[in-house]
Amino acid sequence: MEHDRRPEPMRPGPEQLARHRAFGKLIDAWIDAHPGAPDLAMWDDPEFVRAVNVLDGRDPEHGLNEA
Repeated sequence: MEHDRRPEPMRPGPEQLARHRAFGKLIDAWIDAHPGAPDLAMWDDPEFVRAVNVLDGRDPEHGLNEA
C-alpha cells in the first residue's frame, strides 16, 4: 500500500532571505532605540511602518492613513 508523501517544504529564495534579515535588523534597531517599550509598540510608530512598507515594496504611506 502506497502512502501519500508530503511535498518538500518550499525554501525561501535569496530575496526573501534578504528581506527577512533586513526586517530583523529594523526591529532590533527600533527596540534598541526604545528600551522598555511595550511589545509590538513599533507598529504604532509611523516611521517604523514606513520602513517596513518600503522593505515590502509598498507605498511608504500604506496603512498609515486608515481610520
